[in-house]
Amino acid sequence: MKNRILGTAAAVFLAACLCGCGAYKTLAKPTASSGADSSSGADSLWAEDPDLIPVYDEMIVNEEVEEAIVKADPQEAVIYDDYSFEWEGFSQVYSNDELNACFERLQQICNDADFKMGFSYENLDTGEYVSFNSKEQFMTCSTIKAPYICSLLRHGIDLDDEIVRDTMWETDTDEDALVARSDSGTVYTAAQLIKYTIQRSDNTAYYLLHRKYGFDFFNSDNYRIGANYYLGYDWIFTYASSDDMMKSYADIYEFSQEDELGEWLIRLMCNTTLNIQISQALGAKYQVAHKYGSEFNETVFNDCAIVLADSPFVLCIMTEQQPETEESCQVFKDLAVVFDDINSLIYN
Repeated sequence: MKNRILGTAAAVFLAACLCGCGAYKTLAKPTASSGADSSSGADSLWAEDPDLIPVYDEMIVNEEVEEAIVKADPQEAVIYDDYSFEWEGFSQVYSNDELNACFERLQQICNDADFKMGFSYENLDTGEYVSFNSKEQFMTCSTIKAPYICSLLRHGIDLDDEIVRDTMWETDTDEDALVARSDSGTVYTAAQLIKYTIQRSDNTAYYLLHRKYGFDFFNSDNYRIGANYYLGYDWIFTYASSDDMMKSYADIYEFSQEDELGEWLIRLMCNTTLNIQISQALGAKYQVAHKYGSEFNETVFNDCAIVLADSPFVLCIMTEQQPETEESCQVFKDLAVVFDDINSLIYN
């Protein structure tokens, strides 16, 4: 009896599904011509309740679903106001009103900023793009470390290479400078230094990698992707625009899609010791692979992120403001939320 009850319940559930979604005639009562045994379980079920699974001669149309599909048809993106930021690629969206509302919020953030700022956003699936002061030059600070590491991994360095800590980056004097505080002569593998460079933003780890492998790989990759910033001897940080950094972080994402070392780099970027900017705003919804950068003497505070949403996007924000305060973090979080909303409209 128990099996019979379960079978009946399943049949009722199936009938409800078919009624809701619409179906062609696929389930029919067994007949003599079909060879069904009149004593079989299926036949006795039908005999007990012949109307349990209705048979339709034509597809059932769910008008509510059809109406929802019509409403979701993409529209031409008509933006009614002029903005101080640039945008392109929004040929179709699912709600012009919502997109305009997002752009209004974005403009307000730009208006309220009383410090130099530039940002660049790009959807990595479809190419929609928004930027503000995207050609302005900013100190990269530690945001450059992720693209540099990507170039080493792309060009196949041996992660088991041993590198001696025989020098240190001159400003690495605080207690968080793990590699600088290790004994002179300490031997690290390239993999260890990469991990410290990304997760702890260790400057000495980055410096040792730079002395070991140079800058040719990095400069070659920047030329390939059209990012107009480069490194040279003993200059491990430089200046770049938010657009150039956006290209570099998009390249990191592409590398992660084709190589397990790229996946490893993304994992490191998703697990860093400082998460007070873009990743704090969006980290509860998505994995956020990012690298921040700060310089207290020059009042520079940046964050570049690959947001692994359903349709992933890159967001690079460069600012000149006092780093790592609640106030200076706020613009990163505000921009991240707006761009997540914009990105959701694209992906729908």
